[in-house]
Amino acid sequence: LLDNAIKFTHCGSISVNIRSLSVNGTKLRLGISVEDTGIGIAEEDRQKIFEPFSQVSQGNTKQFSGTGLGLSIANALVTKLVGKIDVDSTLGKGSKFLVEIPVELLSPLTDPI
Repeated sequence: LLDNAIKFTHCGSISVNIRSLSVNGTKLRLGISVEDTGIGIAEEDRQKIFEPFSQVSQGNTKQFSGTGLGLSIANALVTKLVGKIDVDSTLGKGSKFLVEIPVELLSPLTDPI
């Protein structure tokens, strides 16, 4: 996700955030977001970007190299971890990828996160 943010953001900003979404005993729900001010993704392309070998063709994206496997691999990994991945994007303004995954802690947390 971060590699794509870097590749598709020529100027502007990229931010990565990791936070605890919920904690219940030894079960933690982790939230990871990668947000950029890059080229963005059209609404009609948002679901197909998670398919293998899929790349959106927005004219200028042909200048970017890649196989179209990165997001499908990320999606497969998140799915295997019983999590979810989603994207919110506006063409020409940037994208925000959100990942939620469950994490099993070795012992309950004694201090709040």
